[in-house]
Amino acid sequence: MENVYLRPGLRMMIYNHTRHRGFRMAYEIEHAPIGFSFNLSQEICMTLNGGGKSQVVERSPGDVLTTYLPLTRGVVESAGGRVAGVSLYFTPNAFRDLFRKTPECLKHLGLNTYRTLPEKRLFQQSAFNGGTCVILRQILECPYQGELRRLFLEAKTLELVALNLFELENNDKRDGSSLNRQDLERVHKAHHTLLERLEDPPSLTALSRLAGINRNKLNQGFKQLYGKTAFNLLRDARLSKARTLLKQTDLSLSEVAFSVGYNSQANFTKAFRAHFGQTPKTVRQPSNPDGQQRMSRYYRGNVRHGG
Repeated sequence: MENVYLRPGLRMMIYNHTRHRGFRMAYEIEHAPIGFSFNLSQEICMTLNGGGKSQVVERSPGDVLTTYLPLTRGVVESAGGRVAGVSLYFTPNAFRDLFRKTPECLKHLGLNTYRTLPEKRLFQQSAFNGGTCVILRQILECPYQGELRRLFLEAKTLELVALNLFELENNDKRDGSSLNRQDLERVHKAHHTLLERLEDPPSLTALSRLAGINRNKLNQGFKQLYGKTAFNLLRDARLSKARTLLKQTDLSLSEVAFSVGYNSQANFTKAFRAHFGQTPKTVRQPSNPDGQQRMSRYYRGNVRHGG
């Protein structure tokens, strides 16, 4: 791994080596950079805990993460083997200085006010195109040394940022009309899979493979058909099922939380209150005791056996 400081507030990390064993590292971010991380060779699993959310991200060769994640912690894991990729990190002020006017796809961050930190978090995972791959190879095979190398890498950094933001802006402008009937059927299949596996959902990458559609089209289709991202659809379905369990069974709060995929009662309660405006305890209503006991036994059996 090589850490290259290109100018104040901007650095590049270059990965181009072989790791002979697996890798696992805990991390904690306080003052986050705005980052672009391009992956050329590895399967990577990341957990992200911050902003009131917990998320597991699976990365594959050919993807890029565009991020601004202050006050975030988690774990990064990958197997041994070839490691190749490039990451770019800007301080918010250095990133502002690139533009006379903030691109549309980044306006929600609140970058316009100089010398203040962005107002919102950013997490965007997408596949990069062939043009980006060419630039990454040029970086890995850079023939220059000293100041000429720094100048070359800085130029390639600006190319990568421009290409990536262009892709983000195009994604924001698409209305889903490029999806054909077969694509839409696959999106429906992916949605059904999510609903069937609330307690142990597949990653977006795995879900796209199961449905036979690429990840970008799957995201596009979810927004077109349901008006929401996969993450929001999953959250809403989990909490809707949880409310049904609370009303119709005598499962404890922790059992309900576990049965819909939450690993802690506290996280479940927080998410439930944010979504419905009331705590899980206030949702419970009296029902027929015999029916409630039968339903409780049914759900406990399903939870115990992974159903």
